[in-house]
This record gives sequence, structure tokens and C-alpha cells, in this order.
Amino acid sequence: YACCGVLDRTGGRGEAWALLSRRSGVNMARLTRAVRRSFDVLPYRHVTAVTACDFAPAARWVKMLGFRFVGRLTAYNEDGGDADLWQKVL
Repeated sequence: YACCGVLDRTGGRGEAWALLSRRSGVNMARLTRAVRRSFDVLPYRHVTAVTACDFAPAARWVKMLGFRFVGRLTAYNEDGGDADLWQKVL
């Protein structure tokens, strides 16, 4: 179970987002291939993603999708926690 997409941030930029069920683990290889293919048809040249810095599975997945780590966003989350910023140039 998964839902994901890319928000238009104008100027050739997009922001990737995803909500995954705990049950999606068995389908991660297939989901990863599908998301990688979707990047081939996106109308953006630059896509960012933000992950919770204390959630290693999210960091592993964005790396598998070809994103590179940009930096830490201090007190970014609603609860005041930090987040990691990632980018992918298409």
C-alpha cells in the first residue's frame, strides 16, 4: 500500500512525497522500479525530497531512487524535530 507523487514548485522544480504502509515492504523492489520510471517522464529538472532524519528506511529509499543528501533542516518538522533534505537532478 503506497501513495506518492511530485508537487509542482514551478520553474522546473518539484517536491517528491510518499506515504507507505508498513505492508509495502514486500513490494518495495517493484515500487522502486515504478517510481524510477516515473522520473523519466516528469517535466522537472530538479526534484527535492524531505525525510525524517531519525527514520533510516526513508533515507535508504531516497538513495535507491537516486537522490543525494543536501543537508539537515533544523526544527523543520511539526513537532520541532529535524529533517533531511535530498535532491535529484533529472
